[in-house]
Amino acid sequence: MSAAARAYAVLVIIAVAIAWAVALSSPQYVGPRREYSGVYRLSWESSTFIEGAKAGTAPVYNEDNHGYLSEEGITLPPYPCGEIAGGSFPTRMESFEIRFIGRRKPGPAGHLNAARAEYLVERVIEIRSVEHMC
Repeated sequence: MSAAARAYAVLVIIAVAIAWAVALSSPQYVGPRREYSGVYRLSWESSTFIEGAKAGTAPVYNEDNHGYLSEEGITLPPYPCGEIAGGSFPTRMESFEIRFIGRRKPGPAGHLNAARAEYLVERVIEIRSVEHMC
């Protein structure tokens, strides 16, 4: 094999390795964007979305309808308990009914990868506080 062919082969291998690394590191949200609704529970080290749940009813646990939902990109309603006091880990413990347009990514997500899926919120349609701990 000539030196030029060897250099070309190495270049192709490097390009494939980079493309593979990028593909593995990027979020793999599946399916088209769609509307989701359910209950979003926000607490210390936890942010859970239960798809299809309604406030005031106990949701039936199903691996396919529970997931991590980050508050990043979501404008939350004012906290009914007032300002959160200082401390090492100030937190807001609250539940919301939420409807949003987004996508879902299966696989471990959230704090300690405890959730079975991650929901990506692209646009909030409606959000309202339904339960809070002051």
